[in-house]
Amino acid sequence: MTQKRDYNQFKTQIEEVLNECPELKTNTSIAREMVNRGNQYSVNHLRLVLTSYFEDYPREVVEIEAEEKQPYTIKNNSYVIVTKRGKVTFPIEKVDQFFFEYSRHGKNMDSVQMINRYNLKPWEWNALKNRLLLYKSSNIFSPHTVEITPKAELEQMVESKLQTLTDNMGELVERQYSKHMLKEAKKAIERDRKIELFETLFETTERDEDQVPPTVVKTVLEPTERDHIVVTISDTHFGAKTMGSRLIKDYDRDQATEWMKEVSRQINSRKAKKVSVLLGGDYIESFTGTNHANSYQGMEYGVYGKKAYFNAVDILTSFLGSIGNVEQVIGVSGNHDRGDGRRDVDVTGEIGLMILEQLRRNFQQAFPIEYDSLLMYKIIDGIGYGLTHGHNSISKKKGEDLTFEYGNNGVYNVWVQGHLHEFRVLQNSVKVLKVVSPSIFPGNYYSEGLGFNSNPGFLEFENAGNGKAKYTLTPLD
Repeated sequence: MTQKRDYNQFKTQIEEVLNECPELKTNTSIAREMVNRGNQYSVNHLRLVLTSYFEDYPREVVEIEAEEKQPYTIKNNSYVIVTKRGKVTFPIEKVDQFFFEYSRHGKNMDSVQMINRYNLKPWEWNALKNRLLLYKSSNIFSPHTVEITPKAELEQMVESKLQTLTDNMGELVERQYSKHMLKEAKKAIERDRKIELFETLFETTERDEDQVPPTVVKTVLEPTERDHIVVTISDTHFGAKTMGSRLIKDYDRDQATEWMKEVSRQINSRKAKKVSVLLGGDYIESFTGTNHANSYQGMEYGVYGKKAYFNAVDILTSFLGSIGNVEQVIGVSGNHDRGDGRRDVDVTGEIGLMILEQLRRNFQQAFPIEYDSLLMYKIIDGIGYGLTHGHNSISKKKGEDLTFEYGNNGVYNVWVQGHLHEFRVLQNSVKVLKVVSPSIFPGNYYSEGLGFNSNPGFLEFENAGNGKAKYTLTPLD
């Protein structure tokens, strides 16, 4: 008999997935969705957890309780939908607009666009879709409107509504162009045409007026007091937005920019003759808004696609340009830097690589910037520094194994990774120090619900004079 697993720490996420994805019927499919939403455990482990959960909360009960006698009622010219999560009330006219904008016969907008445009909660949107049978092939008017409207009048309403599609050609062209660009980006990723993808995106998009112009010169500071420091910045998640948490600090573009300025001020106060910067990945929250099923809930409005890309490029360019005496920059891409929410389409974090490539071009006359999708290793001031983002299985290896395969056994080695959003010392042995860098991003509702939060900050390393590294953790809040 299989030992029963403790599911309490997973209960909130399990119920969230069950409520938002009722179509998932097997433990394996539910476990995969939990992993897609950031759960660090394996699918096999979560399957066993789910088995224990459903022993106490049988799935049949969940499904029966979710059923309602009536999918909706009409009251005061509004749709009223009652679910376990609460009551949803929307005017009939507004729901008609939902149908027109979501249906492929109308504006053909996707779920993320609808939720963001109307500030809907995911469960509200799912309730509307499920109870009113709102599909891509649906009519452009809601069920009640179709039911009570005479056929001749309904035909005239449909004709008038469809006419609005061509009345606003600018919006139509912009929407179709954005879809076309995203399709081309996906094709380029799948074909591994990295340079072509970069050139296409960079040359065919314009910068917004409020975006920071890039700084492309090296800042020199004198006099100096220290020889060489190595600074690690990880998990900035530019484009993310966290508001109103009782525990986690609010985070948006303004806060991110201010913290990056503070990091720069702290680094310059060290008065180092040389500064090497390690960039640990997850530069953006999401390129498509679909890294996780609920990514859009924790993003600044409209900061996806080209805005996400330029937002990160501009903040990081200003940051690197404001640091004195930069010697070199090395970087890796993270899981949030994918060009597609599906891991099997973009396994290398192409958007992160594009960001690093643009930084390299910005500073090519000032200092070298080198990067890789998986791992970087450099000997700096007599110490070997290895860098991974932390989401791949390679990061689970011991420091000695990583050094043997990728580094130099003849020197003391420091292995740095991010991803976990929390400073940790994973290994401190005679010849290896392995740590998790703190994040700049403080977390969001999703991570708080899972019991995770972080103290924003950065790490710096320096040769202690004996060929080994000493480190300093500097919190930002």
